[in-house]
Formats: sequence, structure tokens, C-alpha cells
Amino acid sequence: MTFNSICRLSLLPLFALALGSVSTISPWESVSAETADEAAAANNGGKYEPVDNVHHFMEYGFGPLFGDLGVAKDSLAEDAWYKQLKSASLLLGECSTLLAQRAPKSDDVQIWLDACADLHRHSTEYYQAARKKDDQALQASYDLMRASCKKCHGKFKK
Repeated sequence: MTFNSICRLSLLPLFALALGSVSTISPWESVSAETADEAAAANNGGKYEPVDNVHHFMEYGFGPLFGDLGVAKDSLAEDAWYKQLKSASLLLGECSTLLAQRAPKSDDVQIWLDACADLHRHSTEYYQAARKKDDQALQASYDLMRASCKKCHGKFKK
């Protein structure tokens, strides 16, 4: 046995002990809602404020994600292209929930919330179509996502 392998073997039990004392939950297990709520309350009272206004959220968040969906299929290797579509559509779906939390306080709030729900549903459909590499379903979901955005933009975009 070499000196390096002896050192590794002697450190293994120490590493296991340290790991066991630091972590009681594996990174692949989910934290309970109660634990997450407690952590949020301890960090900031459970309230998160937006980083910036909705205009910038759309411009710097949604805009580039929709741009990623519009990249020509032959511009990337096939697996890389589908990975990009999955990434962008997953983030669009998640961001739609953040957008719903920024609903305006007006009589038109339901238009906003309906558009967010539509975007969430259609970006989820798009994500699933990208996972299956179903180009026909991708196009249908993309068109429906755009329609949900236009519904809201027609009323609120200035």
C-alpha cells in the first residue's frame, strides 16, 4: 500500500463521522415545509421583496428565456438544442408563479392571474414536449405561451 492510500483509508472514518454530524438529511431528500417555513421566518420574516420592477423582470428574465426558445434547431447539436428548450421552458414556468405574485391591485387583476396560469400550463407542456423531443407539440405549446403573454401585454404593457 502506498502512503496516499493509507492516508485516505485512515481519513475515511473521520470523514464519515463529520458528514454524519453535519448533515442529518441527504441533499436528495426534500426538506419539510415546516422546516422551510421556519428557515424563511428566521431569515427575513418569510417575506421576499422583488429585486426590481416588473418591466425589468420581463426584459431581463422572460425576454432572454423566450429568445432561447427561438434558436434555430440546426444551430446547435440536437441534444444541446433540446436541453436549451427544457431549461428555458422550465424557468418560464417557474417564473410565471413569481409573476403571479406581482399581480396589479386593480379591477383587471384576473386578466393578469389568468395569463400567468396559462403561461405556467403551456410552458409545462412545452417542457414535457422538449423532454419527449416532440417538435409538433413544441410548436403548439409555444404558440399558446405567446398567446398567454399577448393577453396580458395587451392590457398591462405600457
